[in-house]
Amino acid sequence: MKITRHTIRYCVTAVLCVIVYTLLTFLIPVILGKERFQSLFRPRVYSAFSPPEWKGGKQLDIIRYAQANMLVEHGYLRILTTKKEVNNFLGNPDEIVQEESRERWLYGVCYQHHAPARCWLFPGQFRNDGIWALEMVFERDKLVEYRFICVKDLSGRRRNSQLQPPRANGEP
Repeated sequence: MKITRHTIRYCVTAVLCVIVYTLLTFLIPVILGKERFQSLFRPRVYSAFSPPEWKGGKQLDIIRYAQANMLVEHGYLRILTTKKEVNNFLGNPDEIVQEESRERWLYGVCYQHHAPARCWLFPGQFRNDGIWALEMVFERDKLVEYRFICVKDLSGRRRNSQLQPPRANGEP
């Protein structure tokens, strides 16, 4: 077998592609951060928002996820500007986190194994063992940001005891 310039070019190109893919596989999650990386590859399913289902329905299920996804992706939450409006629309948050000048309200939406983050470019990068949460960020009573994040649990100042993940052995 004769080694030609084309053969060498193809081999060099293949090796460079593998190196670039490997670097990107490890660098992109580091650059974006775990929360943003998972949110980028979360499933996109939608359902019309229904206040009775949201407030009184089953906590942490795919229907609630689809409703929250519709609110976030289509910008319906932009009309809400204050804590009072958000509370009237979505109900009490499942967790409130105080930071220096910000207050974060977290609404548990869905267990991640019901709506797992996936991407064929990043196999094995997603554990999918957390909870998708809708995060509302306030500064001085004004809504400044909202997004999906993945959290391990909503155990800090919990207001809704249904948000505890089920235990493996079936204990309460």
